[in-house]
Amino acid sequence: MKYIGIETSGALGSVAVGETADEISEQVVGKGGAQGRMLIPTIDALLSTVGWQRQQIQAVALSVGPGSFTGLRVGVAAAKALAYPGKLPIYEISSLEVLARNAEVSAGLVCPLVNAFSDLLYCGIWRVTSDRIERCVEDFTGALPDVLKQIKKTRKSSEAVLTFGSGARQQEQALQQAGIDVGSAELDLAGAGHLVRIAMATGDPASASDWSQAAPRYLHQPEYKTAKKPK
Repeated sequence: MKYIGIETSGALGSVAVGETADEISEQVVGKGGAQGRMLIPTIDALLSTVGWQRQQIQAVALSVGPGSFTGLRVGVAAAKALAYPGKLPIYEISSLEVLARNAEVSAGLVCPLVNAFSDLLYCGIWRVTSDRIERCVEDFTGALPDVLKQIKKTRKSSEAVLTFGSGARQQEQALQQAGIDVGSAELDLAGAGHLVRIAMATGDPASASDWSQAAPRYLHQPEYKTAKKPK
């Protein structure tokens, strides 16, 4: 199955295509306003590089937020434009989950933090073990004390905790004072390649959205909910 991934939630966007998890091609789009101008040309250039036509795409993996208001709208518009002719399924994936995949090799809690608005942060928490990565809480918006409280509530004993992202970079000193590790800056960028891998792992097209229903996922309220465990 031929997938395309579109990531425009942050300052630097990217697109990726692939048929297997081991063979994915990825291309950076550009910073800020350049994403709106360069996204479609970058997609076409990447498709040309791998020898695909637009009509050969069979599924779209889309980063739906939280993140940049304008960037998310640009990504959704592009995804719908690609999906519409063939009524392709669109896998709507949290941008925080995409970031979390940057740290799959780090056992313990992984907590990507992205600057939201005012002094608030977008936050998600995952647990990484030797064979899997699983969500612990639903994505939420909160101030740093809210984030630390939820990490403490989720953490097991002396479990390692790794944070990264634009929010962690801004709050690095406070996080370190709280005994929380802040990862390197190379973990801060969400990549479209992870989107494609997540969609592939999901597998069932029935779990994807109808192309016309895809929409940005904005988190405006400082609240969080415990993730529902799969039955």
